Amino acid sequence: FKKQISIIVNHDEHVVDYFIKYFADMFQNPSEIPGVCLIMKSDEGWGKDLLTDLLGKLLGNDLMLKTEDMSIVFDKFNGSLKNKMLIHLNELTAKDGWGSKDNLKGKITATELNIQEKGKEVYKQKNYSRWVAATNNLTPIEVKTDSRRFVVVQADPVKPPEEHFMAFIKMMNNKESLYSIMEFLMEMDLNEFKIRRIPETEVARSMKHRNIPFIYFFMEHIIKNENYKEVFDKTDFKEKDNLIIIKKSVFKKSYETYCIENDHAWQGVGWTKQVCPLLNALDCTTRKKSRFDGGVDHDVRFNIQTITNALVNKIAKEEGDTD
Repeated sequence: FKKQISIIVNHDEHVVDYFIKYFADMFQNPSEIPGVCLIMKSDEGWGKDLLTDLLGKLLGNDLMLKTEDMSIVFDKFNGSLKNKMLIHLNELTAKDGWGSKDNLKGKITATELNIQEKGKEVYKQKNYSRWVAATNNLTPIEVKTDSRRFVVVQADPVKPPEEHFMAFIKMMNNKESLYSIMEFLMEMDLNEFKIRRIPETEVARSMKHRNIPFIYFFMEHIIKNENYKEVFDKTDFKEKDNLIIIKKSVFKKSYETYCIENDHAWQGVGWTKQVCPLLNALDCTTRKKSRFDGGVDHDVRFNIQTITNALVNKIAKEEGDTD
């Protein structure tokens, strides 16, 4: 049991300890929701399912839901959540995780769930559920400053031998072994365990970094050592009243090039609704016009010191370094 957990968390002893106590808490304090979801990342065949299958045997399979169909969890008719203590979202995709992120976060922490079974009125039920997600997706969920809700782990890159899984399955089908695991979990000392004091892993830090809006990195790039003087032609920008003013069409093209050169998907279609609000949040102005060589054009303008400070604060916040 401990060996399988160790494989799933890539042998990080601090995280192994957290996982074991998280599961022990499920049995010792079943009426208290942790408000934390475990996200297990690996390729197929590493035994993520086996771990929750074993827990389902200890709980009773009627108290566990395992599904690859996210609609039965997040859509209107969610009767499958009724009376569940452990919910395993199998093969969570980025589309599912990002598309349902607010719904998932709400269910992880809600004291009550609204349950609607087909043909019945909506009713409330006390929420006792623990959430586990298995995925092989690079960034299956948004992990930002509110990542206290997610413990993200990456499995050992070396796949365990078949003998390990055979031994685990044998153990899982042995009543004495199951009794021993249950006894181990029930006797676990949880007096000092703070379930919402989650361990941060390298993969979680990496996900936070990937979730930082890419425009922030572009802005860092052009202001560092006054790189804007190299990135943009002299006819496409000017300095006035402590502001750097850049022709918007040229700015957009340069950002597109930067994205392509850094293997980042170009989000040009979302310029107005996505990129501009992010620039505005950095105290950049994107709705004014200036005269450049060739005539008047829309521009992007900012103060170097102001945007430097804003970037430091924004990136620190996105990576979770500040409250």
